[in-house]
Amino acid sequence: MLLKNTMRLRVVRALAVCFLLTGLALSACAIEPQTQSDQSAGQTAAPEPQPVQQTVPEQSASQPHSERQQEWQDRFEELLARLTVAPESDAGISYDRDLYMPEGWLETDRPACNVRELVLIAEAITITEVNQDCRPLDGLWHSWYDDDPFDDPSQLDIDHMVPLAEAHDSGAAAWPAERKSAFANDLDLPAALTAVSASSNRTKRADDPADWKPPLRSAWCQYAHDWIAVKVKWSLTAD
Repeated sequence: MLLKNTMRLRVVRALAVCFLLTGLALSACAIEPQTQSDQSAGQTAAPEPQPVQQTVPEQSASQPHSERQQEWQDRFEELLARLTVAPESDAGISYDRDLYMPEGWLETDRPACNVRELVLIAEAITITEVNQDCRPLDGLWHSWYDDDPFDDPSQLDIDHMVPLAEAHDSGAAAWPAERKSAFANDLDLPAALTAVSASSNRTKRADDPADWKPPLRSAWCQYAHDWIAVKVKWSLTAD
């Protein structure tokens, strides 16, 4: 029980500041995530990706603060209830990025476009030039990790919300190659991949929210939500 509670506290530590900043009750963190033994009972194969709500609730100026509080609390409770807590393990398989992205970003069924290019296109505020290879050359982007604008896409990285190395130690190590690639190139859940400043992405490295949060404090709640949403979708554990 002590080990379980210690792991739970690590999972919710990054969320606590988020709730305090938004005025939410920390009871949103009090719900008990599943343990690995709870989830794996009777399970012999990796589960299919699970559906999750894609964004945190919109905050309307006309909506009472108490209602916004409840929406945030309900959303985090729902996600935390589906998050499995377990110690990290690489299943005896050392992490290598090539296990997930052996040829870099996947080419997609959209002619000439790879996953990086589609994320840049999807998250652009405006795009003024795209070449024949589907590569955005000029436009305007907003790095929500640090609130910085960019007009040169070469200064942006596509961040895996849950880093590949973190995923590897949270259950992905045992996946087949096809599932690893699907995780690394997930365009179905917008939270999974995001265009941010190269500097913020590279300071994040493979850290989880207990060890790294966006420089922009107002982004912490969205970041915590998205990180958990990706973990839940792919049935990855948290420690």
